[in-house]
Amino acid sequence: MSFVLEVILPSVSVKDDSFWSQAQPSTYVSSLTRRLNPCNLLSPVCRQITSAVWVALIGSALGMSIAFPAIALDAWTREGDVHLTDHQAGWFACVVQLISIPGSVLGGYLTDQLGPRRLLMLLLPSLAVSWFALLPAIHYPTLLIAIRAVQGALVSACAVSVYVYPCEVSEAGRRGMLGTMAEAAYSLGYLLTYLLAAFFHWSTVVLLLPPCVFLPCIIAVTMVPESPAWLLRNNKVQEAKSVLQHVRPAECNVEKELLSMQMGKTNDQELNEVESSPGALLMQPRFLLPVVASITLVILKECTGQIVVVLLAVNIFRKVNLGVSPYWSSVFVASARLAANLLCSLLLSYVPRRPILSIASFVSGLAMVQLANYFYTSESGLWPEWVPLMCLVLFVVAYGGGVGPVAFLIGTEMLPGAVRGIACGLSSASVSTMQFVLTYVATKSDSQLHFFFYLFATGCLVLAGFTLLLPETQNKKLEEIEQFWSEVAHRLTQSGSWSRRGLTPGVAIKEEQINISGSDGHMGSSVMDYAVVNV
Repeated sequence: MSFVLEVILPSVSVKDDSFWSQAQPSTYVSSLTRRLNPCNLLSPVCRQITSAVWVALIGSALGMSIAFPAIALDAWTREGDVHLTDHQAGWFACVVQLISIPGSVLGGYLTDQLGPRRLLMLLLPSLAVSWFALLPAIHYPTLLIAIRAVQGALVSACAVSVYVYPCEVSEAGRRGMLGTMAEAAYSLGYLLTYLLAAFFHWSTVVLLLPPCVFLPCIIAVTMVPESPAWLLRNNKVQEAKSVLQHVRPAECNVEKELLSMQMGKTNDQELNEVESSPGALLMQPRFLLPVVASITLVILKECTGQIVVVLLAVNIFRKVNLGVSPYWSSVFVASARLAANLLCSLLLSYVPRRPILSIASFVSGLAMVQLANYFYTSESGLWPEWVPLMCLVLFVVAYGGGVGPVAFLIGTEMLPGAVRGIACGLSSASVSTMQFVLTYVATKSDSQLHFFFYLFATGCLVLAGFTLLLPETQNKKLEEIEQFWSEVAHRLTQSGSWSRRGLTPGVAIKEEQINISGSDGHMGSSVMDYAVVNV
């Protein structure tokens, strides 16, 4: 019992207070925030977990924003209170994914410039206010679609920070669990959308979202520190050190971790002397290879068809006579996905990532094949009516228990720190492109669902094979993963065009002294006569 009390409620030390005084401006508001912040009553490990989880849970609000057309279009078709043509309904369903393409790239750039925490604090209030504009616009289809476009831009820009922040604030041993919480939060958002639609009118759902979902998210963001990796990349060494002391246990060597991060940053600065713009920096082979691998991974993840399942779940169940409300069937499927997400978060601390992703992709493919067979032979009555429900549950369990969270986790872990923000934006833009194409085509090909399900099954199997080509990232520091790709790039480009241009994948650091103690003039730790090759 004494151990539990010591972990959960340790005394607040001077070190904790120095974190807030140095990491934030010394104003009345920030002073009041320090005193009221419940995180100061927690142990460093609990602060690390709560910081990552609170930011990840913003994904639930973003997930509800994405899934809203699934309940709105179904209700408008049945009740007739909002009149949209098939063309307008198609755009209402998929305009979020279309606008998310440039929105993700912009969000990645702003994440690098402002920091994940500050960007969320700027965008979340705007996204909350946009929901109040939906109801007055229901009789103006063009305006209704325009509001959804604005929401798409805000959702996509926030999503970059939601995925990046938990990975950057977590230790290597906990990154598997905390890094997948964002995917679980999205699943929670889908579940809440279907659940609220089962009890309330769609207009009531719209009014409930800002105060009940977005406001708690905004409050949570104000209570977490900024990403230490972002602070270090922007030369705020003392603040980065204070954040690490705030979220790392006493036995953790903060100086060593900061030194490792600082060495990678010094390498990036050397590369910046050759190529200064983010686009040119991405052409460096040590950055280009992992970014291409990450984008390929998330594109294949979307080829499984999960976004079509999310947006057409109600419509699919309305085609099948189960004797149960389509909303409750969708709630059941979304609950299975959320449970699988949480189970996956626990398993990733003990099980390697690649086997989980590969096996889950194969199982998802089998579920999609059987779902395609059902709709292909639906007129013959060959299969029982419960087959679609069984297939969708199997798919979402396999997707939520492996494909979705692990693919996003590995994809984020592989991105190099110097370009992580903009690269994550490009990755998210690729996801949005696939989602837009799949959603727009699927909503207009209602009678050809079996054809798409066969395609999705093929995508699942290709993903299972591609996973075997990726490195295992379990219990690896982000710097170690970056070093792996640098070594791969070095071997591939030793005599290639990049080397002839003088753009080598690694930069040697010799006779370099790195001060990680901050602005007080005292050396906390340094590295002398250290040669770093291919880092």
